[in-house]
Amino acid sequence: MFNPGYAYVQGTPVQGQPMMTAPQNMQYMATPPHGQVQMSTPNQYQFASPQQSPGVPCFASANECLSWVPGFGGVHPGAAQTVASRGSQQAQQAVPTSKAIPMPSVVNFDKLIREEVKEFQEACTVLGGPVEQLAKLVHAVFKEQRAMLDKATKMKRPGPDEMHDMLAATEAALHKVEDMASEAAAENPEFKNHLQMIAGAVSSMGWVTSDDPKGLISDALNAIPVFAKYIEGEEGEEHKAVVRSLKTLLRSLRAYADKYHNAGLAWNSWNANAQLSTAKKAVDPDAPQGASGSIDTERARYPAQDILGEFDSLLRDKVVPFVQAAYGLGGEMVAAADCVQQAFKAQRDMLEQVTACRRPGEERLEEMLEATSEVLGELAEFEEAGPGPFQHHLKLVSNGMTALAWVSVELPVTYVTEVVNSLPVFSDKVLKEAKARRKEGEEEGADLDTQLVTHFRESMRGLLNYIKQWHAKGLHWNPNGKVLTYRAHVTASARHVTAPART
Repeated sequence: MFNPGYAYVQGTPVQGQPMMTAPQNMQYMATPPHGQVQMSTPNQYQFASPQQSPGVPCFASANECLSWVPGFGGVHPGAAQTVASRGSQQAQQAVPTSKAIPMPSVVNFDKLIREEVKEFQEACTVLGGPVEQLAKLVHAVFKEQRAMLDKATKMKRPGPDEMHDMLAATEAALHKVEDMASEAAAENPEFKNHLQMIAGAVSSMGWVTSDDPKGLISDALNAIPVFAKYIEGEEGEEHKAVVRSLKTLLRSLRAYADKYHNAGLAWNSWNANAQLSTAKKAVDPDAPQGASGSIDTERARYPAQDILGEFDSLLRDKVVPFVQAAYGLGGEMVAAADCVQQAFKAQRDMLEQVTACRRPGEERLEEMLEATSEVLGELAEFEEAGPGPFQHHLKLVSNGMTALAWVSVELPVTYVTEVVNSLPVFSDKVLKEAKARRKEGEEEGADLDTQLVTHFRESMRGLLNYIKQWHAKGLHWNPNGKVLTYRAHVTASARHVTAPART
C-alpha cells in the first residue's frame, strides 16, 4: 500500500516519494534506484517527511514520522497491508527510471515541429539547392527554441545575464539563417526572393523576447506577401507550395504563442505572487492591488539598471566590433563609424533620462531627441555624397542607422524589424564586392568588408532584441521617476528624430 507523501530512505530523506509499508516478506531490488545501497530488510530503512528541511534527522519509524506531522497520531490503518513476495527473480528485475513529462506548451511545440515545420521543409526540398539548405537551418532554429522553452517551464524568469545566455543558441541559429540567405542570394539570384522571404519570416522566432508575441509573429507573417508576389509568379506549383507552407507555419506558431505565451514567454512562476507581494509591501505598502490580488510589479521594481545594462552590453558586444571593422577599412568609413558611435552614445544618454524620469510632454521629448536626430542627419549626408569605393557600405550604414528613430514611433518593434529586413539590399552588394576582391587577392580588404557587414547586422539585430525586451510598446519610462527638467538649445533644423525614408 502506498501512502502519498513519505518514503523509505537510507540516511538522507528523499522528498516527494510515496511511503511503502514494511512487510517482512517484501523482496528488494538487486540494484536500488538513484544509486542507493542495497538493504536486505525494511527495518534498515528510515522515514522522512517531504516537508523536512536539510539537516532534520530521519525518523526511525512510520509512526514517529506521522506523529511529527500536525493532525496525525500514527500510521493510517490502511497502511498495514502487506505486499506478497513475487519471487527473487521478479524482485531483482530492473525498474525503469521515470522520465519527466514535458509541459503541454512543450508538447505542442514538438507537434508544430513534427507537422508544420516538416511540411515546410518538404516543400523546400522539392526546390532543392539553397532553399532546401536554408529550410534545414530553420528547422535547427525551432529545435534550439524548443530546448529553451523546455527550460522555461522549469524555472522562474531569469535575470538579464542568464536570459542572454539562454537566448544565445537560438540567436546563433538565427544568425546562420540570415548569413546563408545573404550569401546564397548573391550566388543564386533565381532564389533571391525565396531566401529573403524565409529569412524575414524566421525573424518571428524573436517572439520569446516580446510581451506581444502574437503581434510580432503577425508582423512577420504580413511581410511574406512582399516576396510572395514574385515567387508565386514563377512557373511551377512547387514555388507556391513553399509560400503556402511558410504561411501555415507562421500561423501555427502565432496560434501556439497566443495560447501558451499571450503576454510574453511563460516561465514557471510557482509561488511568485507571494514573493512579489512581500517585496512590494517592503517598497510601497499602499500600492494598488489588482482585482485578483496581484501587485503592481511595475511600481514594485522598475528595472532601470537592467534597461541601461542591456544597452551597454549591446554597445560593447555588437557596436564596438563594427566600429573596429570600419576603422580597418579607413577613408570615409572612419568618419561614418564615428557618427555611429555618436548616435548610440546620444541614445544611451537619452535612455538614462528615460529610466530616471516619468514621461514628459511633447516639448521636452523633442529636446531629448535632438542629439540623435543631428547625427542621423550627418549619416544621411555621407550617403548623398555620390559614388566612391564605399558607396554601398555607406548606404548600408546610413539606411540601417535609421533604426535609432525607434524612440519616436508608436510600434518600435515593427519599425526596426522592417529596417533589419531591408539590410540585405545593400549588404548583399558589399558582400559581392568582397567576393570580387578576394578573387583579386585582396584578402584583408575582403575580410574587413565581410566583418563590417556581419557586425553591423548583429548591431541592428541586437538593437531589435533589446527593444523587444524592454521597449516593445514604446519607451519604457520610469513610473516612479522625477519630473524631467532637461532643457537644451534646439536648432531649427533638428527638432525631431523621425523615421526617414529608406532608399
